[in-house]
Amino acid sequence: MPLSTDVNLPREHVVRFPQRCVRCNADNEGRLIRLWTHTIGWWTWVFWMFGRPFSVRVPACSPCSRVIRCQRLGGLAITIGVTIVFLYFGWPWLDDFVARPIRKWVAMLAVILCLMPCFLWELFLPPAIDITAYSDNVDYEFRDPDYALEFAILNRDAEWVKVDDTPDIGD
Repeated sequence: MPLSTDVNLPREHVVRFPQRCVRCNADNEGRLIRLWTHTIGWWTWVFWMFGRPFSVRVPACSPCSRVIRCQRLGGLAITIGVTIVFLYFGWPWLDDFVARPIRKWVAMLAVILCLMPCFLWELFLPPAIDITAYSDNVDYEFRDPDYALEFAILNRDAEWVKVDDTPDIGD
């Protein structure tokens, strides 16, 4: 099953990537693409607020950098679109049946349920690379397990390196 291979590193560690495209493994010709996200934590789910931004430059050849950028922007557009469509067409059907104090939570749960096909798609057909930032660490998620292992070995000088939650990379 083509699930992603996750490498967890300290947030402050300056990462090193293999010198080839993260998506197609071809020569990246020195090109880099900047990926960014926001920090998530317990407050994200309670207050629906994101933390400070995090970015990293990833090697990608020119055609793959366009594909990666389109996939990330497309995923965001689909998320926003599904949310708007549900809130406009679906929520009026549920609104009268939900008690006022929990409407916000029910609406968020309903939107998450509507987005479930997108979540499953990304789970079973992961992107070439994705990042998830927390307050003190970052998960680098790779579709290619060999690339992930090489990435982990290149960064073994970090305070810790965990591959799929197992601290197994050493000298």
